[in-house]
Amino acid sequence: MNHITFTSRGKPVAAEMAGPAGTPARGLVVIAYGSDGLTDNLSGPWASMIRGHAEALAAKGFSVLVPDFLAATGTAPGPGVFERIAGCRDAWQAAISDAIDHGVALSKVDPGAVGLLGFSLGGHLALRLRGKAKALVEFFAPVLDGIGGPGPAGHPAQVQIHHGKADALPGTGFANAEAIEQTLRSEGVATELLAYPGAGHGFIGSDLSNQSARDLSKARMLAFFEAHLAVAANPPTPSTSPKESHPMNPTLNGQWAYRSFRHEPIVLKDGQVQGQPDLAIPWSPPGVLVAQTDSAGQVTGSLTFAPGAVLKVTGKIHAAAGKMPASVELIGEGQSSVNRIKGYFVPGSDHVVGTILCTANDLLKQPNGTLGPFVLFPIKA
Repeated sequence: MNHITFTSRGKPVAAEMAGPAGTPARGLVVIAYGSDGLTDNLSGPWASMIRGHAEALAAKGFSVLVPDFLAATGTAPGPGVFERIAGCRDAWQAAISDAIDHGVALSKVDPGAVGLLGFSLGGHLALRLRGKAKALVEFFAPVLDGIGGPGPAGHPAQVQIHHGKADALPGTGFANAEAIEQTLRSEGVATELLAYPGAGHGFIGSDLSNQSARDLSKARMLAFFEAHLAVAANPPTPSTSPKESHPMNPTLNGQWAYRSFRHEPIVLKDGQVQGQPDLAIPWSPPGVLVAQTDSAGQVTGSLTFAPGAVLKVTGKIHAAAGKMPASVELIGEGQSSVNRIKGYFVPGSDHVVGTILCTANDLLKQPNGTLGPFVLFPIKA
């Protein structure tokens, strides 16, 4: 992250900025932090989280700007922020708005490719500035005394809301997310409310519900901005021989539907299969893989089957070689279960097919060594 300064209401305001290296930015995302500012403290690792989101967006080709808007009014991060909302909110909004204008000029991005990402108080402020964004993502924002109107510039085309069902911080309970969704829908805004059972405010904590919420929400946020904000840097060139072509840069990004199957144990006698064992028996319940792939082909994410039934997923994508299509090798781990997954990107389609092998403690109690086919296909909005 680079440190820069811009001007708001005649005062210098510090900011942190990140962006793609050596290529034009696909859009600008301005991040508004919460009442704890860019600090890691006993309430949570806010600075680390926000910078992590910024760097992940930059890796996707976006310019990212994080303005220190509290400093525009000399307000120290922490609980005292709430006592100053009434007197300072307009100045904070102005600082974020000026950060958008400065970021557009500095990054040389299309003014129509601006996104806002806000956390808690920052989410509230981002919503009040929603007329300046094409796409907006807010995390656990409070309504407070209202999120205002869209303003003369109109309203964003898309909004995504993340909120924990167990949010118990005074004034930020889940009802806030429902009220915000209702307001936006009444304006005709396409709004997606994503609830996280068992997750609290900020998604902090080492329990499975909050861990899953952190990973899943980040991957969903990245996929959202890629789908609704990004300007394609290199449009694909039509293939002249589709039967021989392979994806040049295959990735696992966003949400993918997952299905797996198994067969009954096979018994051989004198080289012959005994009986009529059932084939292609559904194995796991339908799952959702939320993943992201970095520039080196490293994959991280989570595979969720139900609340509390989540596998952490890591692995690598291998480029196509010769007549072999691109492939992916993954490890899914969680609740002492370990599974190996290997599949291929099917040329001419958007599916990945392959084999899953349970090496330890299958969640559905199948014996170690159980294996069978799987399929992944993207979940499209």
